[in-house]
Order: sequence, then C-alpha cells, then structure tokens
Amino acid sequence: MSDSIQAQQIRQATTQAFRRLYIQKTMLVMVRQGTKRILLEPGQALSIHAGDLGLFMAGSFVTIENQIDQYYLADCITYPDNEVTAVFGTTQSHQTSTEAYQIVSPCSVSLSHSIQTAVSSAIPAATEPVNTPESIIRHRLREPLLWLFDSGISLKVDQIKQLECQLQDIIASDLKRRWCINDVVTQIECSEATLRRRLAKYHTSYSEIMMTVRLEHGLAMLQSNEQSITTIAYQCGFASPSHFSQCFKHRFNIAPSQIRSA
Repeated sequence: MSDSIQAQQIRQATTQAFRRLYIQKTMLVMVRQGTKRILLEPGQALSIHAGDLGLFMAGSFVTIENQIDQYYLADCITYPDNEVTAVFGTTQSHQTSTEAYQIVSPCSVSLSHSIQTAVSSAIPAATEPVNTPESIIRHRLREPLLWLFDSGISLKVDQIKQLECQLQDIIASDLKRRWCINDVVTQIECSEATLRRRLAKYHTSYSEIMMTVRLEHGLAMLQSNEQSITTIAYQCGFASPSHFSQCFKHRFNIAPSQIRSA
C-alpha cells in the first residue's frame, strides 16, 4: 500500500451501484459530470452533484451509485493517514465528523471556489507532471486539505482499525501475492481459529475478503486507466481474464467492459 498521495480521474460509461465499497484511505472526490449518490437505507440517498465535493473517511464502508450524464467523471485524490494528520492533527478547534462521508457543495462553505481550483490543479500536477519538481506536486496535492481545514471542516484518522479493514489493507499491499491465511494471522497477531471465528460473526470469511479486495481494486483500475481487462485481471491476482470477468459480474452485477462503454 502506497504511503504517498494519489490522484486520478474516474470515468464511467454506465450508471451502476456498487455495494459496500471499502475506503482504504481518506478520499476526496470532486464530481465533474454526472452524479455520485451515497445509498443509505432503502429509499434514502445523498447526492454529490457536479461541482460538489465528497469526503470519504479512511476505514469506512459505503454503498455508492455513479449516475451518468452521457458519462460519469470525477477527480479523485486519496490521502494516507500521515498526510491527514499532518494537516488536521488532533486539534479540537474544528468539529470532527464521525460519519463515513461529508458532502461539500459550492455554496455551503467559504473558500469553496479556492477548494475547487486546488483540486483542478492537483490532478494534472500528479498525472501530467512535465518536469514539475516532486515537492511542488506534493504541495498541490496537499493543498485541497489545507483549504478544507481553513474552511472549518475537519477529518479524523482512526488509530484502531476493525479486523476486516486490517485484512483488506494487508492483502491490498500485494494483490498478486497468493496470500495464505497463515501469512495474515502473523501480521495481525491472532490464531487462525480466532480469525475465522471473528469473521464468521460478521457473516464473512477470509476467502471472501480476499476476493473483495481484488475485485474492488480491479474496479478502480477500470475506472481510472486504459489498461486492458486482461492486464488488470493479472495485476489483481486472477489466474485468467475470464475468471476475473465472471467474479466481477457476480460481485457488481455488471461486466468489466460495461464500466468503460455502455
């Protein structure tokens, strides 16, 4: 798992909901076209419209739907815990949200135009550096957090992650690795029997979590780059593209190819 700030554009060609996605690192999403809906209880949802900013907390699980307007497009920046702490620290002067997400609309906070500008300049700085010094790229990527802090918004970093989050982080650190359960229990310091028993209480299993991690990373790659489905399948640890496509459709109710073309 990278400890650096990552920035990319997310593009999707088909309206689709994705159930219970794991947010590994604090994520800032600026919707450019279409709408991102956070699905809550049946019949309830919050919408992030074009021009709005969504903040998703590290270690949370959310169900979202990307709705197209010809297509869905959003700028996305993810921040490791140390970057969030560097900006927000443990200050009590701002109200810290306990929700898995926050939505910032253009008219809801001061300096919103500055935040939007900061996000707009951060994406090309990271994806098209063109001899830009690393220190400048890092500053531009951190700048949206600084504007948010100055606007009175606060973020927190949980020091203790739940078991499922710990497992997902470990597996995500090397998607191609054939992780056996003994490798994982060594890192989280519990026995295999204890791990299986604790996961069963949440109606999941080690193998299900490993599959989920690989498929969610595959989804993110389909949305953010132009690599072939075959390449993505192998990079996510699948033995074949057909197996990846089969598992992907079972998990998300959509074929990998439909993410990029209707």
